[in-house]
Amino acid sequence: MNALTNKMTISKHQLLDPITTMANIIMLNFMPLGTKISIRNNKINIVTNDQLQAAKRLYYGDSRKDLSFLYSVIEQFISLYLVANKSNNRLITDSLITFNTSSCIPVSSRENYYEKLCKLATYLCKGLKRLQETYFYINNKQQDTTTFTLQYFINTINDALDEKYDHDNKSRKPSHNSCENINVDNDILIWSSDDLEDIYKRFYNCFDEHDEPIKNKQMLDDNLNIIRAIIDLMDKKFLERVEKV
Repeated sequence: MNALTNKMTISKHQLLDPITTMANIIMLNFMPLGTKISIRNNKINIVTNDQLQAAKRLYYGDSRKDLSFLYSVIEQFISLYLVANKSNNRLITDSLITFNTSSCIPVSSRENYYEKLCKLATYLCKGLKRLQETYFYINNKQQDTTTFTLQYFINTINDALDEKYDHDNKSRKPSHNSCENINVDNDILIWSSDDLEDIYKRFYNCFDEHDEPIKNKQMLDDNLNIIRAIIDLMDKKFLERVEKV
């Protein structure tokens, strides 16, 4: 079992799509406390809090230290989407995310596009906070490296939302030696602005005016089912592109 565990742990260094990763973490807002995530097959997998959770995590070599691998993908979400679209002052008419030829940054001129990305970033912070609560209670309400790592991610995203983000500032970077995951090249990004608008609309329908999950269970379930279908589709598209690299 140790040999298998070590092999699976090494494989945590893999390509992750920024938007699909974000969407999966946002989904934690609607899952019971104790739900965790796993990195395998170039995607984030949600591991429900049931009797098989520990066995599944052991089999796949999952560890709380794997959360440090989110460092690069969160930074990519900030730089490729939040920062790029905040600073975008170019006229773009294509319905897809368009890449500026000089900087290869995905940008869009759609109305309120940046504000919608910011709202998704807010939901992302709430999902990370939910995961942080899971580990906080597992540790008998004690902070540890895992909760501090998740707080770093939350702080970094909030810095971006407050226009204080500094990509070159590594002073608060998680201390794990393995936190540098593989960056995704722009040519395998899969989300169009239409796709992003759709996922935003679905998530927006799941939260109330206070950014808490809505009480209407039928409406919530309907939107979450659509979101899951979108995530599954995007996971397949991303894996197809990764296999061609």
